[in-house]
Amino acid sequence: MTGRACLSPDSSASANVVVELAYPEQTPVATCHWRWVANVLALRGHPGYWERLGLAWGVRWTGGDVLFGSMTWPDVLARATGIAVAIRTFPTAQDAWRAECALAARGTPLIVELDGFHLPGPAAPVDFYPGLDAAASGLPTDHVVKAVLVMWRGRGTVRVFDGLRAVDLTIGDYEQARSAPCHGRAEPFKLYALMRGPRRQVSPERLLDLVRQHLRSSHTDSQGALAAYTRRVEKTDRRIDVCRVAGERYQAARLFEYLADEGVSEARVPASLFAELTDAWYMLHVLAMHESAAQPRQRRRLVRLLEQLADKESTVAEAVLA
Repeated sequence: MTGRACLSPDSSASANVVVELAYPEQTPVATCHWRWVANVLALRGHPGYWERLGLAWGVRWTGGDVLFGSMTWPDVLARATGIAVAIRTFPTAQDAWRAECALAARGTPLIVELDGFHLPGPAAPVDFYPGLDAAASGLPTDHVVKAVLVMWRGRGTVRVFDGLRAVDLTIGDYEQARSAPCHGRAEPFKLYALMRGPRRQVSPERLLDLVRQHLRSSHTDSQGALAAYTRRVEKTDRRIDVCRVAGERYQAARLFEYLADEGVSEARVPASLFAELTDAWYMLHVLAMHESAAQPRQRRRLVRLLEQLADKESTVAEAVLA
């Protein structure tokens, strides 16, 4: 990738550009991509989506250390509103760079994952969960994956915005930030591209209907994946990584709080249950990252927590579908 130039349509933007975000607040680990999607939509004249993106949740396991969320929310979002968000990964830096250049040339907004350590200037704080002191807890605070908005590409320069400031990176530094191993990166060269904005409005009631339809078709497979992951945790001392599952529940809690605020009475109980479920998944995430997580006693505790979370997942699903 180094040495190649790729110009986006707005590559002449001023270096002193100021970006006012509709949603500037910090969010827990594994949720910043949703905040960026909502901010990009707001910047393009479509505010109010930050609370409406947690449309699907689940568990997907590919056999490794990481337990993924379902990441099927773009499917429900597209069906509900027409918004198209593409989530892509790439095997090499060159493949990622070519794809980013092609998307940027069409004016497609891009959100990319990179190692925040390589951004110049003071590092933005990492919020593993509200109220948690990451440094005091022994959690990583330096080389941590984060999502940033790619603002434009110039001749040899890429400008990104991390929510606090816009910074210019040489293509070499950008490549390093995109490629460097760091805490939280589970998929290579990941990006989110806003391919299409909203085509239609949907009522809160209709949104709940679509969420329920998707949940009915996905919950059984999700529980099966969680059971398989739990068995693997019980039999090995391999690392446990569940933050992406926690992030999906955080975003679902926001959705059901929004629906309840909009007068959808069926959303009130799920909103409360999702808040509790989110806390439980993030607590497991923090415990699993501690250095004692591989010890037999702690391992048994983590297995019990996973089993309890499977029950909580079913309770929430029943409440949503009631």
